Amino acid sequence: MFTRPGLGDRQTCRYFRVHSVLFALLFVHVIFEIFQANRVDGHRVKLEVHFVTFAYPGKRWDLVNSRRALRLMYSSLESSQVELPTLHVYTSLPSVIPTTTLRGSKPKITLHFLDREEFPKNPYTSINDWKSLSRSKLDVVEELLRRGHDHVVWIDIDTLVFVDLAKVFELSATFLVGFQHGSCGGRSDCTREDVHITPEFDAHGDLWSIDLSTIDKVRKFEHMYLSNSSNSLPRYDLQAYFSFMLQAGILPPSILVHRILPTYNFGFVCSDFKHPTSSNLHLFILNDQLHCQDAVLKMPKTVGSISFTSPTFRKMFLNEDIPTFSSVRNPEVRRWLESRLLA
Repeated sequence: MFTRPGLGDRQTCRYFRVHSVLFALLFVHVIFEIFQANRVDGHRVKLEVHFVTFAYPGKRWDLVNSRRALRLMYSSLESSQVELPTLHVYTSLPSVIPTTTLRGSKPKITLHFLDREEFPKNPYTSINDWKSLSRSKLDVVEELLRRGHDHVVWIDIDTLVFVDLAKVFELSATFLVGFQHGSCGGRSDCTREDVHITPEFDAHGDLWSIDLSTIDKVRKFEHMYLSNSSNSLPRYDLQAYFSFMLQAGILPPSILVHRILPTYNFGFVCSDFKHPTSSNLHLFILNDQLHCQDAVLKMPKTVGSISFTSPTFRKMFLNEDIPTFSSVRNPEVRRWLESRLLA
């Protein structure tokens, strides 16, 4: 038996007991310090969220507008995410990447140089270029997940985010945005491609995150759906599959982001579920947070994100290199946006 020189057996046992306790206390202290170092506000553990988007100038976006849109979208992420986010941009024109945010800081953007024709072929290839590219969103999210990024969020170039999405990932590995068209005219039926869709399951394609197991389910569903000769290609490509799978119970309603963060609204809520314009976007500030109130479903007032379309985003925000937000009618909201995105 090993004994410390000069000590008896009883002293040796006491020596090791004391040092064992000290070692255990030191171990607990180290674990506590690591835990504290990974907390952002005393409550939430830091999560590294990676965002991904496409920037392929063409009919909808020219080079200048693409760069301005990327800059504005990323600036909304910079101001809303507690941890500075990485944005992965797939493009064939590296010059589309902005060199600074609207605040003048350096954006954390990773360029993925890829021609549109280099994406894996999908059912829309050679039929509709735009829908084929949209369907490729699934491929790039999967690629980044397989590279080891745990939390990957698809975000359209014309989407603005005002909530830290790390809050979502503390509660769910996957999220989708529902209620794309509100109550669908009060019909409680958002039928697409002859498939009955409940309004809540009417999914957006602008902002979402799914894990590898869910991606596998989507691919299997797509194969099954298109194997039926009576089914045609969905008009809304990937987001249609999300809607179909929610309706069929293949994806649970619990992954809808308004259920995960029930005090926030997302998508087209602030424009009463229409494409946002200067006249129908009703925003106001309350307790230093951006709010709106829809007249249809009375969703929560705190804004988590706002989805736009390429024409409305260009018209409202991209006429100048540095947006003035003059298209926003409420002057208090204009000042709030300037303070968050420009200051």
